[in-house]
Amino acid sequence: MSVNSDKLKAIANEYKLTVNGVSFWTPYFLNTPKAFGAIKAPNLPAPHLGKGTPDQIKNSLHELIKAQQPELRDEHDYRRFMHENRLGVECSGFIYYLLNTYLEEAGKESLDHYLYWSREELLAAYDAGTPWHRPELERSVVEGYPDIVSLEVVKKDWGWDTPAKLVNVRRLVNSMAATAFDDVAKLQPGDMIFETGHDSVAHAMVVVEVGDSQIVYVHSGGVDRGKGDDNFFGGVEYGSITITDPAKTIEHQDWEDQAFLELHSFESGALRRLKVLNEL
Repeated sequence: MSVNSDKLKAIANEYKLTVNGVSFWTPYFLNTPKAFGAIKAPNLPAPHLGKGTPDQIKNSLHELIKAQQPELRDEHDYRRFMHENRLGVECSGFIYYLLNTYLEEAGKESLDHYLYWSREELLAAYDAGTPWHRPELERSVVEGYPDIVSLEVVKKDWGWDTPAKLVNVRRLVNSMAATAFDDVAKLQPGDMIFETGHDSVAHAMVVVEVGDSQIVYVHSGGVDRGKGDDNFFGGVEYGSITITDPAKTIEHQDWEDQAFLELHSFESGALRRLKVLNEL
């Protein structure tokens, strides 16, 4: 496996937007948002549902600025404005873009070819009715699928033209798409660290750099670490973990972001590697 650290970071850095000479990281947004006050209202518009690409998010931001004419002076103003308009990226949307773009630039097929659904999942989704599938899709077609079906096939048959909106963290890290391990000495760029928050919401980060005793990761972190701070909007950020004892699992190393560590728990096999990365 050979994943280029600099290329990974360059893709992640696309979520650092520059508007009117001001640079700022894209804040966090989840379609079932962890937001404050009236921003939680479900009937408010939500551009891209937290799954947008950097270009999509930036274009939407320009449209919002044009429509509302806010006074935005610094990065805090821009991030607050995006937060108030439910414009941002959540962790799986960020990871999908990061790894999908890397694979395509490396000459591989899109990530949709390497993420999978089981036939049983799809039959259950089919029976749930619209909007899960196109009305003309026959159940017999789904019954005829193999045990495991790629998202690329599902996207074509079911009419899902925006697969990123259907990919969550558990889809990215499950055993059909990724291998699980615990040995921190085996971590390489492109690997994911999988954890769950105290509210049982799954989360993951991507390792982008591995040194002798330290790893650097990037993710789109939620607003929960703000602990009620109205000025904390989460979003894309880097962090580091110092490997103090290679015999211990990842949560027992020295994390730069202790607040994040305190809010998450780790299962056995918290380290995950997309199987397709072994082909690079």
